[in-house]
Amino acid sequence: MAQRTSIAEVRAVLPSSTTLSDPQIQAAIDAATCLVDQVAAGCGSDLSGACLLQVETYLSAHFAAATENTLSLSSEKNPACGSSATYGFEFSTGVLGSPYGQMANTLSGGCLAEFDKTPVNLFSIGSIE
Repeated sequence: MAQRTSIAEVRAVLPSSTTLSDPQIQAAIDAATCLVDQVAAGCGSDLSGACLLQVETYLSAHFAAATENTLSLSSEKNPACGSSATYGFEFSTGVLGSPYGQMANTLSGGCLAEFDKTPVNLFSIGSIE
């Protein structure tokens, strides 16, 4: 598993106000590399190395932003016309839940969204003391 992107490349995509440490961004890169390797071996086998680099960079930013939760729901109103917009993560939509994930999915030709179609169930057991 050879990573394609770097901490500096992911930082360039993230907001400049990010408080994530280099090890946190590296963890996001490591997770993204796992998925991008699967894309490269499967439905994205025709993607160039340069394209896979971009997919990995944006998917890394998606995972990093989810870790920091920099895209929590926010609303803006335009006082001039009274319009408003709400945006942010939609955690239940997987990779499509952030602008970074949407970009990575678009660059992958839609391959990344295919990974989100398999349902996963998480169960939590209360604290054991």
